[in-house]
Amino acid sequence: MIKQNIHQWLLTIVAALACTSALAIPPPPSAPDLQDLANSSYQGLVDVEGAITLEDGQWQGEPWVEGGASVPSAQLVGTLVAQGDLDHDGRTESVNFVNYSTGGTGQLLHLAVSRFDEKGVDNFATAFLGDRVMVRDLRIEDGKIVADLIQAGPDDGACCPGDVVTRTWRLQDGELQEVLSDKEPERLSANTLGGSEWVLSRWSFDETVEEGIAITLSHADGKFTGRSACNRYFAGVSDVGDVAGGIEVAGIGGTRMACTEERLTQAEDRYLKALQMVNRISFMGGELVLSWGEGSKFGSLFFRPARDLKSM
Repeated sequence: MIKQNIHQWLLTIVAALACTSALAIPPPPSAPDLQDLANSSYQGLVDVEGAITLEDGQWQGEPWVEGGASVPSAQLVGTLVAQGDLDHDGRTESVNFVNYSTGGTGQLLHLAVSRFDEKGVDNFATAFLGDRVMVRDLRIEDGKIVADLIQAGPDDGACCPGDVVTRTWRLQDGELQEVLSDKEPERLSANTLGGSEWVLSRWSFDETVEEGIAITLSHADGKFTGRSACNRYFAGVSDVGDVAGGIEVAGIGGTRMACTEERLTQAEDRYLKALQMVNRISFMGGELVLSWGEGSKFGSLFFRPARDLKSM
């Protein structure tokens, strides 16, 4: 009995020491979030010596010529941030996009990997993705970075990229190495939207949709369908023109329920009028952009993936 009690006592001490030791080891720091990344320094950008520091997601340099209007600038691209342990060291890294412009038409997109160190956010790996590349999505799968992009094909002008691709990188010895794919690119078209639901978030670049107004869009079998604030709608859509992403919308119809509020009626009318003038699809920082125009009237509708809103 005495030996048994001593044995139990020793086990209790060992367990207590193990718990104390575990508590003494601090957990690895969390990864930088969007706010951290919007106020961090970035290095390895094309044509940039040293690092630039964003403030609220923006940076602007000095004019190339004193008093000139052409200035270099950089900005965080959208709100896309993917997080995961990319080098299997127990620490979590954050991945995001940063765009750099020399002040002309070029828009140089970069993929940036950052983590916390003793001084703050450390952007220790950066990769250049191309000029005027559009971003559809970003995620981490099996410890690798996966980005859905639209980039210029062999016959595309710099203005209008049309190859829909998925590119993958792994972190090796602190550097980003692209994993080459043998999959042929697809061309940007209405079919690119298949399998996803989108929610209207902005009427224009700087006008957000009022809270409580739900307008959605999906594509399947040559049709746009969704909710137009008060009713369900449908419209035929076809690919047109020589520029990738060119579309034509026709035959808009839907249910005829009366809206309960005037603001919903106005939103529904505004959306359906713009939808019938849509002539091109593109992407910006993970958002779907439907450009519309007729005569002197033109603009863009911005949609966020429905899954992003459901996870908030």
